[in-house]
Amino acid sequence: MSIYNVLLGISPVTPGTQTLTGSTTTFVVPLYNTISFELEGGGGAGSNVTPGVAFYVGGDGGTTQIASLSLVANGGQGGQSSGSTAAPVSTGGTASGGDINTTGGQGSGGSINGTQNNGTGGTGAGAIGGAGGTRGVTGSVTGNNGSNYGGGGGSAFNTSGSNWAGAGAGGGYCKKTYTSGGPTAGSTLTVAIGAAGAVNASGTNKGGAGAGGAIVVTWS
Repeated sequence: MSIYNVLLGISPVTPGTQTLTGSTTTFVVPLYNTISFELEGGGGAGSNVTPGVAFYVGGDGGTTQIASLSLVANGGQGGQSSGSTAAPVSTGGTASGGDINTTGGQGSGGSINGTQNNGTGGTGAGAIGGAGGTRGVTGSVTGNNGSNYGGGGGSAFNTSGSNWAGAGAGGGYCKKTYTSGGPTAGSTLTVAIGAAGAVNASGTNKGGAGAGGAIVVTWS
């Protein structure tokens, strides 16, 4: 900042926020006094079932990270399944490197033999995490997708038989704020955005997809 700007109380910093999603791979660091990075991992997908025949686990959510800053938010585990006992809960994504590191919500066990139990996807962790999708129900057997960002997908509904379908878990969250010692303004950071957990291609009754991860950058 020049002495002219100091005397006039004018800052050359223009406050702003940018959300990085999908296939974004880089971020150019703006001029800042304070900058915060919030990372959310992808949500896991709910599991599928073919009633009376078989069950199929959901895909895991992907990892969101800024490797050069050692910031990591892992994706949630895909929905689990069981052939006889209740489907175990799926594990929420963990996080590391931030001032705040929060684990995503678990995905709950689902339905069996036409009984509607739980099966709701885990919530994406932290301030930018989305809700988990609800399970399928009678007459609408497909689980609902997780919400942005990082929400786990709901489980499929099993209309008959002893195969349980479980929901996907939410992505992890980390937040790091720098007022000094942070990345250099004008430099380019390589980033990775966690993919949404994908629905398994097998099975007649499908779980919901997880929601993709994101990075939210705020500066002032």
